[in-house]
Amino acid sequence: MHRTTEPLSDNKNTRRWEGHSVNPRTFEIASCGTLQLTDLRPELPEYYRVGHEVASFSNPRELTEIIDYYLRNEEARLNVAARGYRRTRAEHTFVGRVSRLLDTMGLADPAQPPAGEG
Repeated sequence: MHRTTEPLSDNKNTRRWEGHSVNPRTFEIASCGTLQLTDLRPELPEYYRVGHEVASFSNPRELTEIIDYYLRNEEARLNVAARGYRRTRAEHTFVGRVSRLLDTMGLADPAQPPAGEG
């Protein structure tokens, strides 16, 4: 946990704006090969298969249920973590993401192979 433990203050910024996109921690945690349990954000399914490569929740009750489930089911926890790790290594490394960004912007080095092909 990296936020306050005050009730109803979980995962909120000072302006109380809801997050829609993933942040770098999403990729960093998955690249460590550990289970990631995160709030369900609209853009999360664009990067990972929810429930298959990353675990998510929409409310405190779901969070409690998912924590209990994965604490009782080590094999399931390890499998989700491994799939998230493989997806991250295949599609979400820093070099690969920057390379795709530069390619999209038309700034890729033509002498370099596309990300994931080198």
